Amino acid sequence: MTSGIYQIKNNINGGVYFGRSVDVADRMTHHRNELRRGVHRNKRLQNAWNKYGENALDRKSTRLNSSHLGISYAVFCLKKK
Repeated sequence: MTSGIYQIKNNINGGVYFGRSVDVADRMTHHRNELRRGVHRNKRLQNAWNKYGENALDRKSTRLNSSHLGISYAVFCLKKK
């Protein structure tokens, strides 16, 4: 189990979803499963997934210890062309 901050980046339009978790690998799996089922709670991320497909979204994480996890929310910013 590795805690950290992660991002899901849309390589087509530059949109980025940021999140944090005490178990990044598990959280990424959870995101992917929800997106594949079409039920992700972040509608902008779900719409990007539906429009551009799984291969357009890259997932990256940064390892942090638990004292760095003070971020209170995840943000998704979608740039418009």
